[in-house]
Amino acid sequence: MGQLHDREVWAERLKSPGLVAALEAWVKRKPFDLHQRGWFADGRSRRPVARVLHASPDDTDQFVLKFFDDSDEKRAANIQQAWLNAHEEFRKHLAEVKEDTIMLGDWSAVFLCIAGGNLNALQPLTDLYAKSELAEYCGTVTASVSRTWNRNRFPRETRLLSDVLKEIMDRRYDAAFDWARRSGVPLGIAPAVCDATAGQTHCRTHSPCSRAPTRW
Repeated sequence: MGQLHDREVWAERLKSPGLVAALEAWVKRKPFDLHQRGWFADGRSRRPVARVLHASPDDTDQFVLKFFDDSDEKRAANIQQAWLNAHEEFRKHLAEVKEDTIMLGDWSAVFLCIAGGNLNALQPLTDLYAKSELAEYCGTVTASVSRTWNRNRFPRETRLLSDVLKEIMDRRYDAAFDWARRSGVPLGIAPAVCDATAGQTHCRTHSPCSRAPTRW
């Protein structure tokens, strides 16, 4: 019978006595203890994501435990589907779902394996904002997604960069523009164009400080 350790820490972050009780009851039916070792705070969904340890007499494994509320019913399935749809060489960048979705009343959760195998060797992009290499890292991520992940998967088309960003930002679109106005970020720049032909993406826009096109 397993034990949920660090119960006070779980309760403080999850802010739902029912969710903590459901998680504790689930762990009691398992052959391992569950330890909380930290929280991730940079996810887009704003749902709790914990770094945890499975501890049994024979082994100890490190995982990510991601929670979903009842409005996220498709997200857990989407994570597993992304893994199944990924090219073999791309899977090292993804977190594999460890087992079936855990049902926790109005919530659910999934255990995810550590992408790359060693969480201590990874670093979120939010920790690199002040570093000069940030643009290079972002370029690597973008190229990997647009070329390796989507290779031969979807028809290519020329689109406005602003339209691409709007789809990505989705519900945060208005909030982002409010932030830009409050922060004095120039708005109304001429739209950029992405040409995704020949398996490569070229984006062009006119910088407000220069008449020459800027390329990424």
